[in-house]
Amino acid sequence: MKFKIIFSSTLKSVAQVCLQDSAYTGAFFLLAIALYSPLYALCAVAGAIVANVYAFYCALVKNQLASSDVENGLYGFNGSLIGICVAAFLPVNLLSLLFIILACVFSVQLIIWVAQRSNVKLFTMPFIIVAMFVYGLGQSLNVTGQEVVPVFDQTFAVPLFESIGQIFLLPNAASGICILLGFLMASVRAFFITLWSVGLAYLLAKEMGMNEQALTSGLFGFCAILSAHALCLKDAGPNWWNQSYVLPYKIVLGVILSVLFTQVFILAHLSFFTLPFVLSVWALQVMVKLPVLRANTLLSKRRI
Repeated sequence: MKFKIIFSSTLKSVAQVCLQDSAYTGAFFLLAIALYSPLYALCAVAGAIVANVYAFYCALVKNQLASSDVENGLYGFNGSLIGICVAAFLPVNLLSLLFIILACVFSVQLIIWVAQRSNVKLFTMPFIIVAMFVYGLGQSLNVTGQEVVPVFDQTFAVPLFESIGQIFLLPNAASGICILLGFLMASVRAFFITLWSVGLAYLLAKEMGMNEQALTSGLFGFCAILSAHALCLKDAGPNWWNQSYVLPYKIVLGVILSVLFTQVFILAHLSFFTLPFVLSVWALQVMVKLPVLRANTLLSKRRI
């Protein structure tokens, strides 16, 4: 397996966290992580490499995956998030590195298992499952990750940019700006969708009188960003749902749902990571398909 392919798929895996397939975008995202913590960046790379190597094994040896999908980073982005999560909540040592390997293999295997049984897109759900376990393990063992001293550590809150940084568990405005530049490298459209969704999420959360501390630390915006970009992708819904004129309404609905789900988790004092994003997209996908499913059922009963 060529080093160039692994290198490219690793960068694309980091970009695919935000549903982008540009290696240049992945490089900017990786730089953003390194500006906050070089250790986070190393663990993100390690997680993406492990997940991609195992995915290539499943593609080339087991014939369970398409090599082109692996090269585009579609099976490595959960691994990169898992690496960051382990560095954030657990001491980095041989045991935690072994855990990263096992968790990344699990993330790929879970995607394969679900894909063989349904058309549901898991997005970051494998990462969420692992992150919940890692966070709980850290709490039960009373251990924490390494103390982080960002390269650019502002003394005042910049909620919009910190929201962007929170996609990678980086509550840092400088990292958020770098991630935003990564979106710009992907496309001008991705850049403005990011700004629009994070701004709308912040205004909506603020007008609803939601938790001020959560607002200033950027907890209401990052899931909205991911929801907006996920809803820009075409799915198996009805034709009208995938038309360009529907896109602004999809983004608004996704942002609203992500903010509401986030508020529910905050009020319940539950860790959520990117779960509001996944639930928002799933909810809209189910809602838009329900009328079609009913119509198909009626037509089949009448044998039309």
